[in-house]
This record gives sequence, structure tokens and C-alpha cells, in this order.
Amino acid sequence: MEKFKISGLDLRALGMFRIIVGLNLIYNILRYRLFYIREFYTADGLMPRAEIARLYGEHFTLIDWLHEPWMVSIFMVLGLIIAAFYTLGFRPALTGFLGFIWLWSIIHYNPFLSHGVEFLIEVSLFWGMFLPLGERFSLFKPARPVDKQVVWDLPVFAILFQIAIIYLTSTITKTGEFWRAGVAVESVMGDLTHAGLLSGWLAQLPGLCKFLSYATLVIEGAIPLLIFSPIKNGYARLTAAVLLFGLHVSLGLSMEVGPFYLITTGFAVLLLPKMVWDKLKVPADYNFGQIHWTKYTFQPDVRQRLILKRVIALGIIGVLVLAFQKNLAKWRYNSYWSDTIKNNAVLDVVARLKTPLIGVSGIFRQSWWLFAPDPHKDMGCVIMTGILPDGKVIDLHSGKVLFQLDPSTGKFDTVNTPRVQATGAMFIYSFYIRRSYKDLDEAVFKNWAQYEYGRWVVKNPGIQLREYSLMLYSLPTSLEQGQLVRKPNLGVLHTQPL
Repeated sequence: MEKFKISGLDLRALGMFRIIVGLNLIYNILRYRLFYIREFYTADGLMPRAEIARLYGEHFTLIDWLHEPWMVSIFMVLGLIIAAFYTLGFRPALTGFLGFIWLWSIIHYNPFLSHGVEFLIEVSLFWGMFLPLGERFSLFKPARPVDKQVVWDLPVFAILFQIAIIYLTSTITKTGEFWRAGVAVESVMGDLTHAGLLSGWLAQLPGLCKFLSYATLVIEGAIPLLIFSPIKNGYARLTAAVLLFGLHVSLGLSMEVGPFYLITTGFAVLLLPKMVWDKLKVPADYNFGQIHWTKYTFQPDVRQRLILKRVIALGIIGVLVLAFQKNLAKWRYNSYWSDTIKNNAVLDVVARLKTPLIGVSGIFRQSWWLFAPDPHKDMGCVIMTGILPDGKVIDLHSGKVLFQLDPSTGKFDTVNTPRVQATGAMFIYSFYIRRSYKDLDEAVFKNWAQYEYGRWVVKNPGIQLREYSLMLYSLPTSLEQGQLVRKPNLGVLHTQPL
């Protein structure tokens, strides 16, 4: 595999990439998992298991063996321990494998809690198993040190191919009218679910939004080309890293999309060439410590090592071929390349092959395309409301008055524009409820409404409500004569008189 030279990765970049991936996993557990066990990781949680199976199919996970909340709590803590050892550099291949299996179970037990970033962590853990991630910035001394500062081999190509295909897919599937008209960013600035720090300011600058819409397409399309540029590859990958970092930081400032910018920062760091680390004067052999664990390491002989390398190489090639085929199927279905693929006999046959797919793994298909083919045109958010005796409708999370009932018409007049107040796992859950509400059973809405009302009663024991409701505040958005038109609409998903 050493002769398979496509692009090289510096050991310092690999070490820092490991730390960023590990910290992302720790953050994900603490932010979205550990404190929501009863709600989402038990059989009697908010989302019935039968409903998940109906929508996503049957997937056995390790959590299915855990029948009590305390067991799931131990599983979550185990995930934290694995992530911590991975971050510190202890056997990254082993802890990366364990982390991958752990995260796979988390994703598939309740897909309603996975908002895309989990698949990027999953991809990073998977390909990291085959890379020397523990050589630099590690507390533990590697069992078999690598004698080269820049690594050139098949696993390096694999992870670079994965990053490239993520952004290639994101580019060529943006075929909608919003992107073509340059109003995609402007449309998202009105999305109340994803409203971010700068969204209100950007919404008032349609010219800047149009520039950012087209710039997004250019940047995403350029990243794969820069990663594999045969000309001045070091400078090209440095450019790709800067563009990638800038894209996701600006996205994180303008929208609430979770910690995407954190994991994609890892991608940017991974692309930094040797000359950058040398310029920053980071020692070529820098490590945090020298804790040694060699006596517990399997030491194959030369023949066994050769066989192992060949088996790994064949496995990696197989995964890459399958990943290409799965993405080709997506490109055939909806992309700027769809007609080309359909008109090519070979590509069309390959794209339509029924090949296996384990769950919804981010390795084989990109579950997040950065709002492709268009940003969601049905903007809005799911809100939990209560009606006071005087007819005022309040947000049960914030206590703000949202609507006032007009007795003469029986309709609600907007007082404050609804905004998502939920955080952590509840934010992701509210997003998927909004996306999938037409396909969900009434029991899902009832469970969530009762849960939120119970929390509100505990915090506000002295306030009486006439009823509580789970409402969908939507902003259907369309493009009319080059202008975005939004038409607010309020619907009730579940209501319960008191």
C-alpha cells in the first residue's frame, strides 16, 4: 500500500484530526445523548420502537440488549470512556473501532436523534482505523512507530476520497430553483428552526445572500478538485482547508445546524500539508507523553503482516467501490449529472445495481447534502404551546406570548414570531418531527405533548392552562418572479384540553 501514492498526510495533521474527532464524539454524547436516556433510549421513550421500525426498518443494535435506563447509562458512560482514550491516542485503531460500533448503535436505535454530524464522525472513525492516528499529539507511545513523517498509502486515499465525495455530492445535487436563482441562502435565513446568530442581519442583505449562495457552490465544487490536484498539491490542499473552514464557520454563525463546523474543522486540519506544520514550528515528533503498552500488542511476523495488509487493502477497495456505486445511484436520481449517467449504458447499469447497504451509514451515501436540491421550502418549526384562560397562547419553553385569540373571528393573531426554544436532543427531535410529521402516527405527537406539559407543570406549578397543544408553525416559501414569498401558517399536531 505504500506505493499507492495519491496524496500525503502529515503525521501531525493525523494526530490533530484524531483529537478533533474524539472531542466531537465526547461533545455529541454530552450534548445529545447522556441526559436524554429515558426520553429516547428506552422502550417506553417518546418515539415508539414500532414507529421507528416502520419508517426506517428493523435494525438490531447493542442498546436492544439493555432493558433498563441504568444499563443504557452505563453504555453512555462507556462511550465517553472510549472517546476519551481515543482522543488521548490510546490504540486509535482499537478505540476507533469500538467508538464506531458504539456510535452505529446510537444512530440506528433512534435515527430521529441523528442530524447528519453523526455520520461525519462515523466516517472519520471508520477510516481512522486504518491510519496512523496515534503517532503525534498522543499520550501513549505507539506500538509500531511509523518511520515516515508524511504517509502515502491506500487508507490516505480512502479518507481523502470520502471527503471529496461528500462535497462533490453536495455540489452536483443542488439542482433546485433556489440555488439556480441565487436565493438559497436568503431563503434559509427565514427558517425559524435554523435561525442563527447572523441570520437576522443577513436576511436584510439579499445581495450578499445571493453572493453567498453562488460562493457556496463554487467552494464545494472546488474542494474535491483541490484535494486531488496534481499541480502544487500542498498549496492546493491548503487552499481547500481554508475554504472548507471558512464555509462551515460562516454556516455555523448564520444558522443553527449543530456542531457541523466542529467536525469539518477536523477535515480542514487533516488537509494541512507538511509545510504548514513546519511553518508553525510544530515539532515533527511532538507527543504529550510516552506511556508504553507494547507487551499487550499482537506482533505478526513478516508473512502474517503481508497477508494482513493485503486483506485490509482488498477490504478498503471493496468499501470504496461500494461507496462510489451508492453515490452514483444518488447522482443518477437527482443531480446535474443525472442525464449523463442515464445515457451511459455502463454507468446506468452500475447505478441501478441492488447492492447491500448497512443501515444509513454515512460511508455509503451522504445523508447530508447542505440543503439539496433546494433548502426546505416548508420553513418553520414545531412548538409546544399552552392556552391561558384569557386566550393568550404561550410558548411552554420560554413563557413568551406567541398568539392572541381574537374572540370575534376565532383566529389567532401573531404577537411574537415563534422560534424553536428546545435545545440539545430535543432540538434535533423537533427538527425531524417537523420534517416527518405527515408520516408519523398520532401517538408520537401525544407522547411528546404530554412530556412537555409535564415538564412545564413542574416549573410553573401556580399557572393554570385551558389546554396545551403541539403546533406546527410553517412558512411555505416559493419563488415568484425572482422574489421569495413566505405565507405563514399555523397548524395543530395534537391538542389536549384541561
